[in-house]
Amino acid sequence: MNRPLTPIRCACTCFALALLLRQPAAAQQAVDSTALRPDSTIQPKKSYWQASLNYMSDNVYLGRKDSVKIPYLVPGIGYYHSSGLFADLSAACATIPGDYHIDLISLEAGYAITKGNFDGQIAASKYYYSSQSYSVRSEIKGSVVADAGYDLQWIKPTLEATLNFDNATDYGIGLGLQRTFYAAGDAIDFTPSFVANAGTQNYYNSYYKRRRYSRTRNGKTIKGTITATVIDPSAFRILDYEASLPVNYTLHKFVFSFTPTLAFPVDPAMLSRTVDPDNGAPATKTVVFEKLQNNFFWTLGLTYKF
Repeated sequence: MNRPLTPIRCACTCFALALLLRQPAAAQQAVDSTALRPDSTIQPKKSYWQASLNYMSDNVYLGRKDSVKIPYLVPGIGYYHSSGLFADLSAACATIPGDYHIDLISLEAGYAITKGNFDGQIAASKYYYSSQSYSVRSEIKGSVVADAGYDLQWIKPTLEATLNFDNATDYGIGLGLQRTFYAAGDAIDFTPSFVANAGTQNYYNSYYKRRRYSRTRNGKTIKGTITATVIDPSAFRILDYEASLPVNYTLHKFVFSFTPTLAFPVDPAMLSRTVDPDNGAPATKTVVFEKLQNNFFWTLGLTYKF
């Protein structure tokens, strides 16, 4: 009988697969290819522009997602200065069948630093979500994210701290482990990673109040009115565990990337939900737990440095 996949088993599987590739040399010359990654914290040696195009199979955040699957096509452009300063602009186009629209425009600016085995960055972002968006993040107006990692050669611990801004500020933290391996003369690299995320959920409460049960969804009108709120959204709790395996292939100034991710959400939110039918029946109010399920999603990307 097959045992269910757990976060620890998945992380071990990712590391085992990575061991099939050869280990990196003592002095790797892969800074440029690493810097081309969209989420890189590596400070570049030379200033450059970068254009990117990514496809995300579904919009999942901290293990949570909407009942409507939201695949994204995301073009972007950014400038990365050798001092570590950077800025980029991207647009997330929702490719929901029958409901194609620009779901999000994002502006980001920040600073990245690399000192020996340490790398980190701090970035501030501003988000402009469509009124049609069903994303669980759609009520977040902006964020500040600081992340850091220290390469111990055999493994790299990482830390990420997040502030999300809406009517109330959310606090989040992610603790992770990763290691990068190389193949094909360092043209291919991949980084098995495991992270545990915790935080508050005021943004999630706003999503439930304003988006989750809107009368018109995916071009269809829903009968009746449903309202819901998250009970105690300011409580700080573990939200999910994620295992991922980013793979990059560098060809001159191009980088092709693929990142599969497994998210294991935990601690379902308790909801106060009211259902008011259109047929004149009395409204009913209940307290329920949200239904969580493990999520597999992936991102396919192409970047060009110039």
